[in-house]
Amino acid sequence: MNQQPAEDHPGVGAVLTRLSAGFTQPQTSPADAERPLGQILLAESLINRGQLEQALVIQNQQQQQRSSHQRLGELLIQQRLVSRQHVNTLLARKFGIPCVRLEQYQIPVEVVSRVPAHLVLQYQLVPVALVGQRLLVASETPWDNEGMELLRFHTGLQLEWLMASSEDVSATLGRYFSQCDEDEALQDSGLQRAQVPGATDLQSLEQQANKRPIVRLLNTLILQGLERRTSDIHIRPTEQVIEVYFRLDGRMQRMRTLAKPLLAPLVSRAKILARLNIAERRLPQDGHARFQRGQHQTDLRLSVIPTIHGESVVIRLLDPLTGVKQLADLGLPEDQLQALQVLASQRSGLILVVGPTGAGKSTTLYALLDRIRRDGRHILSVEDPVEYQVEGVEQVQVNERKGMLFSNVLRHFLRHDPDVIMVGEIRDQSTAELAVRAAMTGHLVLSTLHTRDAPATVMRLLNMGVEPYLLGSTLLAVMAQGLIRVNCRHCRVEETIDTAVLQRLGLKQGGSMTFVKGRGCRQCHHSGYNGRRVIAELMGVDEAMALLINRHAPLPLLRQHALARGMKPMLQQAWTLVRDGHSTIEEMMNLRS
Repeated sequence: MNQQPAEDHPGVGAVLTRLSAGFTQPQTSPADAERPLGQILLAESLINRGQLEQALVIQNQQQQQRSSHQRLGELLIQQRLVSRQHVNTLLARKFGIPCVRLEQYQIPVEVVSRVPAHLVLQYQLVPVALVGQRLLVASETPWDNEGMELLRFHTGLQLEWLMASSEDVSATLGRYFSQCDEDEALQDSGLQRAQVPGATDLQSLEQQANKRPIVRLLNTLILQGLERRTSDIHIRPTEQVIEVYFRLDGRMQRMRTLAKPLLAPLVSRAKILARLNIAERRLPQDGHARFQRGQHQTDLRLSVIPTIHGESVVIRLLDPLTGVKQLADLGLPEDQLQALQVLASQRSGLILVVGPTGAGKSTTLYALLDRIRRDGRHILSVEDPVEYQVEGVEQVQVNERKGMLFSNVLRHFLRHDPDVIMVGEIRDQSTAELAVRAAMTGHLVLSTLHTRDAPATVMRLLNMGVEPYLLGSTLLAVMAQGLIRVNCRHCRVEETIDTAVLQRLGLKQGGSMTFVKGRGCRQCHHSGYNGRRVIAELMGVDEAMALLINRHAPLPLLRQHALARGMKPMLQQAWTLVRDGHSTIEEMMNLRS
């Protein structure tokens, strides 16, 4: 990066004084400027040489397998070896870039109007101040040369780079630029904000959908969703407006409102992105696409359904690089982690991961597959849909229209010489019986069910018609799991829980207790929570449990034996998190419901 020191102009220095309050500015040195980030982290004792060498090997493998690869800092953050704050601070020191806060700073109107809204939103760049012909720009990754060069080209200005946190950047862009893309889309499409949408011919609709403002508007929604770690973006029409919601940490959050006349071109743009039929507006449609952001790609799953107020769109965001986690990254207790490692090494049997929709079952299954594939075994999976592509696994997509059901594909799998089979979900008796028989004939089978706890899964399979003697001889373990939101560390405050609530949960007979909850701030988008953790109960099947299953023992007896053999109920683990201040009574009650 070739930039002049930001302090060599008095106007720049005044801006930095306002922005840098409370920061200890990083001091660069010739040694740091020349050294790679890995060597700086090593010198700071934040990682050891073995960890650095392993990360460099992974980075080299990624570079050979695909056209793009992760930066070393991102790779180390993903492996939880260093924090993002450490990486950014050291990179700022390496490049001699000031660190700033944007939360209370007012960006002048002339600065906002000088930069293209789509460009700063796409590359997450905040124009802070204009001093002569010098534009101060804040970013979490100011060394992103692509964004830097594009902004310099569009503005014709000399750029001075500042560093800010991703949360600060995202919140500031939302305050100043979220309305720009909507106004531009309306103006360029010849639409009025209060206009009542009417019938539009197909050619005109396609032209509107392909205009740059509409393209930018949809791209902006996707980019903002990615910045906020959103799993799903909902574009919902009402009678008067379009409501946009993000699903963050499993909960819906209303993000913004758009003018109703934008619905038809915006939905059509989403359909074009997913190669769907824009002329079909009366039937549901599903599709997928890939979204390019710099060198990084994100998989999109799109669902479009007709409602009485117009077509509704849901876009699921799937990151191929961060989606497939390792077992160690699930956040499970050490005893459960070791048990899963042992299960992954088994050569035959049935392993089930169960829980309600959105409990993270697929993430756990993919982590198990990632561990198993390292042994060089032949792995086949049938899924609906294939959410993440796993190297070394032959994955098949269910297609009901063409007769490719779970049970049909599973029958063909058994003739394809597999060692390991993953069935995305056991939905019916036929699939359940085939999965059990595959496990009985020397295959390791992984699958999911929608049941609330581990012992109840046994009863569910027996009620489906699976023979008790087959299930007892093949079932290795059942892992029931859920997700519990974690308190935001930036806004935690104490709260006192009423006695009646505690008694209802069976936690205390009298008196009140003090706990911790997130008050809500910009870092957590005012939800009080930031991220989720897996809560799981793992029920292994030993000889005694197999005998109980063979005898079709009642559910209370199965649960009693599982608890006696060390199974820890999910509520017990959730209570530990609440007691230690990591989550709330509210989340514990949601897990129980």
